[in-house]
Amino acid sequence: MILKYLCILCCLYSTTLEAQTLWCHSQDPTTKPGQQIHYDQIVQQVKNRIGSGIMPRSDSYLPVVIHVVTPKQSPDISTAQILHQIDILNADFAGKGENIHKVPEEFQSRIADTGIQFCLASTDPQGNPTTGIVYRLTPIPNIGLETNDQGRISVYYTQFGGTDLWDPTRYINIWIAEVHPGILGTSSFPGMAPFHEETGILIDFRYFGSLGVASYNSKFKDGHTLTHEMGHYLGLRHIWGAGTSGCNDDDGIDDTPLSGSPYFGCPSGTQISCDVSNMYHNFMDQTDDRCLAFFTPEQAQFMQASVDLFYSDLPIEGACQETISSFTSWHDNLQWVYDRFSGQYIIYNSMGYSPDFTLEVFSLEGRLITTKEYNGYQSYHLDLDNVVPGIYIVRISDGEQRCSRKISVY
Repeated sequence: MILKYLCILCCLYSTTLEAQTLWCHSQDPTTKPGQQIHYDQIVQQVKNRIGSGIMPRSDSYLPVVIHVVTPKQSPDISTAQILHQIDILNADFAGKGENIHKVPEEFQSRIADTGIQFCLASTDPQGNPTTGIVYRLTPIPNIGLETNDQGRISVYYTQFGGTDLWDPTRYINIWIAEVHPGILGTSSFPGMAPFHEETGILIDFRYFGSLGVASYNSKFKDGHTLTHEMGHYLGLRHIWGAGTSGCNDDDGIDDTPLSGSPYFGCPSGTQISCDVSNMYHNFMDQTDDRCLAFFTPEQAQFMQASVDLFYSDLPIEGACQETISSFTSWHDNLQWVYDRFSGQYIIYNSMGYSPDFTLEVFSLEGRLITTKEYNGYQSYHLDLDNVVPGIYIVRISDGEQRCSRKISVY
């Protein structure tokens, strides 16, 4: 059932947090002399690889493991929320996210399908079957900032209250934890984690995906924080560079225009700095989730080359999971979950991707409320937060077969 309710305190809390948000906490790799030298070497290696023409000719599928490290009093991060976030990440990397239509015409030709897709790991480091999700309750508040006497951050270590990474040559490690209300996420750059054990991405649980408590945040509730941080993990800098030299600084990517500084909020129209129109819809800027939309072809090439050079053992054979061809088999394994925070039903199938199908919602009188087509996803959401209370019919059809289910909206 869908149970609507008004959480005034949580909404006020969210608004307060947004005013303090620092956005991305990843440190630009050119800001320290030692890191500058290493990053320059990375850039040169990547450019050599791109220039050689030795690039992937099909999609690369990269396994991820999600380490959920949360205090006992925090809301659960559900399987539905994780699967939906992975779907958002894959749509973003395929150039098919929900904001693509917002990209100005002058940049439409620079929307790239990166050729990179992400899957929850199906086997653990010992070769055993896994969901790709590790859960750990911790007594440590703000564990994403908590350090021990060696400067190691606790969330990355089981002995300090977090969880140990899985072999980073075989998995992309993503930690979901309490960091700080003003920090959305952070990531290591290729080969540049302060400690090997801290190789990966960290997202504050308040900004992970678009469900759960993340849905209360008006600015960062669409799941693009992980997309931004994954860009860093695959070697991309912020689109404005380090932000220390104005128009003399750059991200090293030729098809992203110079930008004097980051953009925040969600601007409109042409925005000019450094005498050029700026690309504030790019995932490596810092606008709100409702603005972030795309990577460019050269950013895609850079990330592909980074995978090839620094994460060469990551790609798996074939796609993440097979598409379930039998509509009946797929439909019978659907899980229907209500997310009380976002007011949405999440439908998912952990066994595999969907075939082509259409999802429709009707009133009892037969009036069509909403319709959406899906292919190749594992999660599907029904946003019914604005409909009047009552009984509705959800119909799923592949064009030949159809199944219906009643749901209640209060």
